[in-house]
Amino acid sequence: MKIVTLLTRQKRRFQSLVTRKLNKRQLNRLREYLFRQIHTLRGLPGIRPDLCAVVENNQLLLNCRLLDPDKLTQAIGLQYKDGKLQLIDSDLVHYRTSPTSLSKTLLSPDQPDRFCGLISCHQPPQQIQSLILKLNDGKRKSVETAQSAPLPVIARLLELIPKDSTEKRRAFDESLGAIIHALWDMRETQQSASQLIRFNPLEDTACPQVSIIIPIYGRYDFIEYQLAQFANDDFMHKQEIIYVIDDPRICEQVKSSCETLARIYKIPFNLLLLESNLGYAGANNAGVSHANGSNVLLLNSDVFPQSHGWLEQLLASVDYDLSELLLGARLTYHDESIQHDGMSFFSSPFAGGLWINMHPGKGLPSDQFSCSTRLQKKECITGACLLISKDNYETLGGLDESFILGDFEDSDLCMKARDKGLRILLSEQVCLYHLERQSQSLVSGSRWKNELTFYNCWYHTNKWHSQITQLKKDMPSEHLH
Repeated sequence: MKIVTLLTRQKRRFQSLVTRKLNKRQLNRLREYLFRQIHTLRGLPGIRPDLCAVVENNQLLLNCRLLDPDKLTQAIGLQYKDGKLQLIDSDLVHYRTSPTSLSKTLLSPDQPDRFCGLISCHQPPQQIQSLILKLNDGKRKSVETAQSAPLPVIARLLELIPKDSTEKRRAFDESLGAIIHALWDMRETQQSASQLIRFNPLEDTACPQVSIIIPIYGRYDFIEYQLAQFANDDFMHKQEIIYVIDDPRICEQVKSSCETLARIYKIPFNLLLLESNLGYAGANNAGVSHANGSNVLLLNSDVFPQSHGWLEQLLASVDYDLSELLLGARLTYHDESIQHDGMSFFSSPFAGGLWINMHPGKGLPSDQFSCSTRLQKKECITGACLLISKDNYETLGGLDESFILGDFEDSDLCMKARDKGLRILLSEQVCLYHLERQSQSLVSGSRWKNELTFYNCWYHTNKWHSQITQLKKDMPSEHLH
């Protein structure tokens, strides 16, 4: 009651002073005074854990806020039940700071300091009694630890990071990126699908030239639209189509729907029902592991052919030989404007200087672009429609599953291919429609999903920065036609 009364008085005083039109300096001094008064009532210094989870063995992921306006804290530590103390401040990165620096030292601005770290505990985390601040008066703050799967922990962590792109980049470089990477590596990877179902098996081709891998997450209505197009293409009847259902929540609905579709569209296709969500890279890799074709086409579920014979034309453009290259097609929106005509890397000032994937000419009318019979060299091509030999796919290790859920795996695959001397080419004569990201339109728009793209971009940049820099020097920039 006393605290409520004092806070009410401070609020009234603040409101009365504001009406006097104080200048900026006076307002800052008043804000600092109120900050100290309120935190004095709370009994500071103190520490608030936003996230505390056991992620593997004796490792503890900790994200916390330190409230210490008077700079009384010497170190942060873990207090075990047997009385032993483990200082952990050197293992924590301070990632919410002033714009001028990112330091691991214990700072005390008016805003609480944020710290994060993946800590190797000296004893099992279950033996932790409390999280403490090493102070003159010995104050301590108890926290609870809990088992948690990596993805929810990563999601929570991403929601706590700074929004400013420069500070965000600094935080990732300092420690957060490595922490998230380590967390994701701790997940239980799935080696096989729970169920493989063949539809219209009597129409199957024993040795298909191409296995078409189409991951499905969330919405699955596009399966029918694609099958309706594929069924009218004789060449597609001779290939292998594998829909990889990367969402256990919808497996039964998809299975039931496909039983009906198989009776309507007399074309062989397969469902690969995964036991858990593996993300874009994991789903494609699982599909390829079941592929019988000598070549593999990675295809998004929201990509649709503009005409029959497109896949045969794509293969014919390289004389049915994909041993030394990766091949893509031109993708357009429904209004015939360009969606994809190859990708180019760009160091974005809006992403802290990270290399992002640009689509030159995106949104422009396709009739303004050439339609050469010659294949065009590109820096990289999208995984929405990417043709590669199965041998090369496996030699390159498939898509890198260290990318979380989906983003940048395709350009990463292209960079791995370049590293092995393979060429990256695109056919301007083979065109398909791409609705772009509609295949995942049911995915939540939470902030952490946006930050996940930043993480994937950061990981991709760290992995390929020097090679991309050299590529930009060796390969002329894309020019619009």
